[in-house]
Amino acid sequence: TGITTVSKLLHVGTGGTAFSALEAGRIGVGTALPTSELQIRKSSGSLAEVVSDSGQARISVGNSVGVGNSSAVLRFGNSAGVLDIINNDVGDIKTIIHGGAGAGSTGNFKWVYGQTNAERMTLTYDGKLGINQTSPTNTLHVVGTSTVTGNAFVGGNSIIPCVTFSLFDNDSGSMLSSLEIKSFTALVSFSKVSSFNSSI
Repeated sequence: TGITTVSKLLHVGTGGTAFSALEAGRIGVGTALPTSELQIRKSSGSLAEVVSDSGQARISVGNSVGVGNSSAVLRFGNSAGVLDIINNDVGDIKTIIHGGAGAGSTGNFKWVYGQTNAERMTLTYDGKLGINQTSPTNTLHVVGTSTVTGNAFVGGNSIIPCVTFSLFDNDSGSMLSSLEIKSFTALVSFSKVSSFNSSI
């Protein structure tokens, strides 16, 4: 009991392989000679835990002491069941793949629903975003219904394999006509429709 002072190094376990603390300010778990300030090393299956029985569990990294302005925080428990990734400074949050010199095919950014392991959204390394599409072939590839509540702008050609248009009278709200179009290039603007006839 009391205070233990070690001037050079502290070893726990055979040769210090369970725990070690060096006077250079390095701590090792599973290694007697840690090469960084904190190093955990096992032959397989290592795990580090930050657990709070109540309140928030946080890991802070940055250039200021504590959770200051020049820091970022990985936080769990601020709201029930919610994981937060926070940059307290004015810079970006970057997610980087293939940042090293490793050989092989570059992977993708993936958003996965854990209950079914269904891939809900995929962003390829070369900039193709797929929603409900694991292998997007266009810059934006959406499988399913899309809703646009504002203006939609198309800078090039629009290719629509088959579309059914329903036209409604603005005053009565009744449908005026139903028209199936298989291929078209057009710029159309309606403010009020009283009659519509067309053949394509």
